Amino acid sequence: LTGMLGSIGANALSSQLIVDASQAQTETTAAPSPTDGAPTPRSARSYPLARPATSLAFLLDNAGGVCAIVVHATRGDDTANISAAIKLATSAYKDTVEIILPDRSYRTSGFTLNNYTKIKGNGTSIGLIEGHNGPAITVPAQYQLQTVEFSKISGIVVHGNNGPSGTEVGISINGHASLIIEECGVQNCWTGWEMNGPQFCKAYGLRALSCGVGVWLHAMPTTGGGNSWSFYDAKLIQCIVGALVTSDTQFPMGGIYFENLMYHDCRC
Repeated sequence: LTGMLGSIGANALSSQLIVDASQAQTETTAAPSPTDGAPTPRSARSYPLARPATSLAFLLDNAGGVCAIVVHATRGDDTANISAAIKLATSAYKDTVEIILPDRSYRTSGFTLNNYTKIKGNGTSIGLIEGHNGPAITVPAQYQLQTVEFSKISGIVVHGNNGPSGTEVGISINGHASLIIEECGVQNCWTGWEMNGPQFCKAYGLRALSCGVGVWLHAMPTTGGGNSWSFYDAKLIQCIVGALVTSDTQFPMGGIYFENLMYHDCRC
């Protein structure tokens, strides 16, 4: 990873490419024949090219340009690899490429996005490593309203270890003003979604299950924020407190909308 981050020209990338499925390897499986025990070919199945030696690889678009950085899971702590991909996406591509987490599950002690990182899973589980209270994912404060850029988190589910009885935080969003959340959830954390002053953001299909507080939206003492949020199709289930809105400031916290909310089996 160190070498990759230090050298990101076309030659450095060429040996790390993940190409599209049209260049997949094909394997024919066989099963014993019911009459003579001889292998009988089954239909061929396609597999992607073998995983590269490093946990980072690159996905190309049709023109041969990098459109995504792919991070494969290890059997240990994936924090360093995901953090390296975030750094590379910003330094080399100005956050115009996605970071893709294609594997079923990852483990982390916590990582931080950059201002306009786009990170994507497909129902991908990110588990907090025992002993780390999180957040598993931190969105930094950028306080910039005058921008058309955005940060995006999609298809990720954070799993804590201790549920409402612990102190873990799933996803922490600081004073960001340009964040999109799509189909993401947090389960078994004390605070599922900790929102410290973000504003003018949108969440589609946000979920919190078995948390102490599902969503905590808070205005900060000196910078305010926490206003102008739209939540579509959120599900807050079996939390002690489903949603909590608090303020330490004189700034207003208007424009917080929950549309088609499922608020089920929460104590309050």
